[in-house]
Amino acid sequence: MPTKRRPNKKPVKRKYKISTERNGALHELQRYKVELEMSSNGYNRCITCGRIVNDAQGGHFIPRTHRATELEEDNVNAQCPRCNMEEGGRQLIYRDELAKKIGEERVERLINMYRASLGSEEAFERLEPEDQRKISYRKTASDYHEIRIKYKHLRKELKERRGW
Repeated sequence: MPTKRRPNKKPVKRKYKISTERNGALHELQRYKVELEMSSNGYNRCITCGRIVNDAQGGHFIPRTHRATELEEDNVNAQCPRCNMEEGGRQLIYRDELAKKIGEERVERLINMYRASLGSEEAFERLEPEDQRKISYRKTASDYHEIRIKYKHLRKELKERRGW
């Protein structure tokens, strides 16, 4: 049976679906970080094994299932598919290499954000007020949409600066 059209009714504004927008934001951040670390010939060095690869992924130090750190730039770095997928991220090596790259203090910040999101008051107290707000705030589909657009724009600017 055909549906009736309702004249004089405005079209319903499409709402963002949170899972779609979250995946889009994660994808754009991961691609941005990989492209940011990419050499001029299109290769990346895997943060965990050090291999030079042309198919790097944006691997998370703290898995992306943890919403508190999923979109933190420090938490995402170029990683080869083998280390990221087949070897589960190689977290111990990742942590050591990340500390060499960004410093122990920033690694501890990520770990405290993760622990605070699991309910650790001690870890929560060690965080800066801005990070405490991030832990307490639950992102909406609209938030993820804005983040996705931000990283899409940053990727475009990066490509223009590099002449890609």
